[in-house]
Amino acid sequence: MSRMRDTRKSKEYFEAYIACEKRRLEAGLERLRACQDEEKASRIWGSILLYRMNLIMASFSYGADQTRLEAMHEKACEAALKASRLTYADVLALSSLGIILDNIWAVKPVLERYEDIVSSDKLLSGFSTYILKDKAVWEGEYSFPEVYGGLDEVLSADTREAGEKALLSWLETWYDNCEDCSWYDTLDSKSDVYYGYWCLEAAALAVALGLNSKRLAENEYFPVL
Repeated sequence: MSRMRDTRKSKEYFEAYIACEKRRLEAGLERLRACQDEEKASRIWGSILLYRMNLIMASFSYGADQTRLEAMHEKACEAALKASRLTYADVLALSSLGIILDNIWAVKPVLERYEDIVSSDKLLSGFSTYILKDKAVWEGEYSFPEVYGGLDEVLSADTREAGEKALLSWLETWYDNCEDCSWYDTLDSKSDVYYGYWCLEAAALAVALGLNSKRLAENEYFPVL
């Protein structure tokens, strides 16, 4: 394990969080092994996806290396394909991780299955075309313009430096604009539910546009491997 990426919580906190999520994951897999009902099994896979995503985020915060994160991402994609339904946030996180980790083969089937979510959203369509066709095409409207509308300035920038400046500016308001997200304000929760505040989509966008991640890492929410 390398140096912790998130120091808002202690090493001991993240170790306990990860151990707890692993127990929840094993309990879910045990329920799955005992399940004979296909519809119920798909719901259990949805829970398993949640636990695996929580583990990825907490492990990233704790300092897991790329090889470890790739393996966890593959398992999460496997669960996503067996779950009954994914949310926009699920698809965005999985596709962003696929780009960041250069693990695009694992997420391709997920994007193909949830093409209805992907094709109707400007950010996801760009990530999807980057993953499937190796060239990002940003079409459509943002499903959540209050959060992502500001990214148009990044996409329209005519130089790499201008794109980096625009993305850093957008990142300054990203957290505050995500107050409706389930992970928002979890750092101050009395329950141990915090796994880190990371804007995965910003890092994926940086890869797709060829931006300098070292400069973007000036922002505390920008994840760097």
